[in-house]
Amino acid sequence: MDAHAHLGLTYKEVPEHNYYYLTYVMDSTPLRAIQAASNAMQMLAAGFTVVRDVGNNALYVDVALRQAIEQGWLGGPTIIPSGR
Repeated sequence: MDAHAHLGLTYKEVPEHNYYYLTYVMDSTPLRAIQAASNAMQMLAAGFTVVRDVGNNALYVDVALRQAIEQGWLGGPTIIPSGR
């Protein structure tokens, strides 16, 4: 279990210099939803079966990700979302 995750955030060297707060203004919510899906699949592949997403300010991306996983649209761990 990972009790502190931000699945809708991805550290990027270019152009953000790994300063993830810029993600809020640089990446759209749909792009961050795709990042969250990719991160969830990677977390499951790494052996995490439960992830508590403590927020990412992306208009409920974490809640939508949980629903997509529960509906079988993609593989991922059980998500405990926080919403906004």
